[in-house]
Amino acid sequence: MKTNLNVFLASNTTEASIDFKIKGSWFDKSLTIYNGNTDTPIAQMNMKVTASYTFTVTVRPNVDYAFVVAIILILDAINREGVGME
Repeated sequence: MKTNLNVFLASNTTEASIDFKIKGSWFDKSLTIYNGNTDTPIAQMNMKVTASYTFTVTVRPNVDYAFVVAIILILDAINREGVGME
């Protein structure tokens, strides 16, 4: 299953343009976060599952890394509850 999500910030009330998009596959343990509706990646996440979960996150300079981590944690919580993202 592939993950394709459009993210709209609270200030974007009209949702006329996408603020961020997320592509990848949670099951393949890899996601990329893009700036707006472009192909410019701002962050990449890879996950390794052993006895625990290990996330490797690469964030481009001048990007709010706390925002990127928050998105990843939300997706992790959704998927641990068994809610599929299609």
